Amino acid sequence: MTDHQFDDLARIAAFADDNRFDDPADVGDPFGVRDPLDTRDAGFDRGHPASAGWSGREGHRPRITHLVLVDGLPADHWVDDSGDGSWSHPGQHDLPPRGRRLTHPNVFGPPHVRELQWLDCLVGGREALMALDDAPLVAPATVGLSPGLSDQAARVEALREACARHASAVFHDPEMPAATHHTLEAVLRADPATLTRSERDDTAVGAILWVAGHANGRIGPVGDILARELWTRIGVSSSAASRGATMLQRLRTADPGLCSTAWPDSLAPPGAPRLRPTGHAGLLTSSTRAQLIARRDAALKAARH
Repeated sequence: MTDHQFDDLARIAAFADDNRFDDPADVGDPFGVRDPLDTRDAGFDRGHPASAGWSGREGHRPRITHLVLVDGLPADHWVDDSGDGSWSHPGQHDLPPRGRRLTHPNVFGPPHVRELQWLDCLVGGREALMALDDAPLVAPATVGLSPGLSDQAARVEALREACARHASAVFHDPEMPAATHHTLEAVLRADPATLTRSERDDTAVGAILWVAGHANGRIGPVGDILARELWTRIGVSSSAASRGATMLQRLRTADPGLCSTAWPDSLAPPGAPRLRPTGHAGLLTSSTRAQLIARRDAALKAARH
């Protein structure tokens, strides 16, 4: 995949940042594992049946519009059918199908299959999911660098310190500074040239905060801060969101075996915490992992029945 293709994908994700992740929506949770940060009602309170998203029924579903921006200007768009039928309203099933269709094999699978697939994407596969624990996330004293980045050590250390300082100021979870440390380290492993392509260390800091915050559900209407407010709080241009989305895409594709490369953010199971899949469990705080462990155990229990 070329850098231009990565940038297009990144801008789609950045565009969605102020839509899905900043626009509250009521959802149901068939496993009964609620996001502790989510104060919304557990079920559908606007006439939507609580089981609609999990019925697996065939029929026309609501649409999601994707917009690609290049240098801030619209360059492409397409429409997908939503994987969550719970958003359907009366009359929508009479609409003709249009746009590109989702191709993930488990979109219409049983609830526990979809749940486990989503969890796999968050942490990097089934083996990582089964090994997940809720031990506190701790940051080493320095960021581990490959020999090829040894000349960037001072710059990386400055980035690490800035990320930790801002994370302590804007996020409520005391482990978020450690999450930014591990995010920076993971990004440099996945994309060693990320710092050489730009001298803007301020947007690099903002991008790391954006990735770590979204990976742990700390950005959005049920998180610690809205995405559009983050940039003012840390004094960084909102263009950092685009850079963060590029970093996120690099993380997802660092390992060709990661299922997260084929799992759009919009297909999280109903009632799930608002987390962007990275495929890296090491970026998640203990509170985030505790939520995933509870959902994993509930899904595995459902699979046995």
